[in-house]
Amino acid sequence: MELRIKERGPEHPHTLNAMYRLALVLFDEGRYAEAEPLARSTFETRRRVLGPEHPDTLYSMNLLGDILAREGRYPEAEALLRSEVDLARRTFGPGDRDTEAMTYDLACATLGNSHEPDHRERAIALLREAVEHGVTGTDTASIEQDPALKELRGNPKFQALVAEAHRLLAAPQQGK
Repeated sequence: MELRIKERGPEHPHTLNAMYRLALVLFDEGRYAEAEPLARSTFETRRRVLGPEHPDTLYSMNLLGDILAREGRYPEAEALLRSEVDLARRTFGPGDRDTEAMTYDLACATLGNSHEPDHRERAIALLREAVEHGVTGTDTASIEQDPALKELRGNPKFQALVAEAHRLLAAPQQGK
């Protein structure tokens, strides 16, 4: 990484992509404390250099929000991801797969933000939006099994949402 920064500079797109990919690997390995400063730096640099609505900035913002949520910093994660979803709706449009995947991540952070009295209802509403716009794909099983959504298992509204996700997933196959 240091060689890339030295060769191309800290704001070069290739440097920023390498930083983002490294932060993503660290995140995937559960090394959140190591991933966070790298993700934060990448996000802040991309926001400054590319602008807040650039897709690469939004992906960096999403990664940082996901890291914060995994660290249990739900209010901070929820605020960041809520801002990101608003920007994504303007950039990609509502119903876009990336926008709705980001909405799913926001739902998970919202659910974790249990100091808020209506956190379950807000999380289910966000999940419903994501599912209605196709986030289900092959992810239906993961929605049911996602550890971040464990608190919702047994909730009738969540169960109805999972059933809807299964129905939407099966619908294209019925027409074949």
